[in-house]
Amino acid sequence: MIHSTRGIVFQQIKYSETSLIVKIYTESHGLQGFILKGIRKTKKGMKPALFQNMSALNLQVYHKPNTSLHHIREASPCFYPATLYSEISKSSMLVFINEILVKSIREEEANLELFAFIYDSIEKLDGMASRFSGFHLHFMIHLAKYLGFFPLGNYSETNPHFDLAGGMFRKAKPDEAHILPEQESLWLNRLAMEPDILAIPGFPDKNTRNNLLDGLMAFYSIHIPAFGEMKSLKVLKAILQT
Repeated sequence: MIHSTRGIVFQQIKYSETSLIVKIYTESHGLQGFILKGIRKTKKGMKPALFQNMSALNLQVYHKPNTSLHHIREASPCFYPATLYSEISKSSMLVFINEILVKSIREEEANLELFAFIYDSIEKLDGMASRFSGFHLHFMIHLAKYLGFFPLGNYSETNPHFDLAGGMFRKAKPDEAHILPEQESLWLNRLAMEPDILAIPGFPDKNTRNNLLDGLMAFYSIHIPAFGEMKSLKVLKAILQT
């Protein structure tokens, strides 16, 4: 059956000398695999560059139930990014976000709200001229909402520490494990309470951002089995030095 859908490319895997397998998070059916036979050889039609990671595409696909690999009839960009791949800070952030998504999302079923969140985030990052140094932090916190472990909004002066395992704010002893310090907990709450990143006037300093990022990595590792090590983490930290 042929149907139209939007999709966001998660992975591109070399299948043979001439073919590719791509993992695409589709609006209509969630995460799906597609085989692109001969795409690395043909001079006409679709090109491999069209399917670079995190590309947003309009697709016409042949979808068969109970099949692991489907086929793409037509593909074209949903929009043409202006800065995502040309600005090193944004491209490094996009690689990091891509790895987060690959490790977090496995569902082969539609989730319209999650798709809209990812799609809108890509567009928003592309359009931001400044103040995006904490974009990845905001993205991770709000992605957790769709993954089922969004922070409980109970931050207060008496509950100033975020419990990474419990997913809530509470009092904490200095030597407790899986507890964020007060400054990082404060910023986690600020970012969680504001769904629109453009409404946030600024982000914390580099050290606080890095500490919060490490905390969020631990948060994801606790709540997602086999989350594993992030290969893009060191690169992102090195790029976002200011």
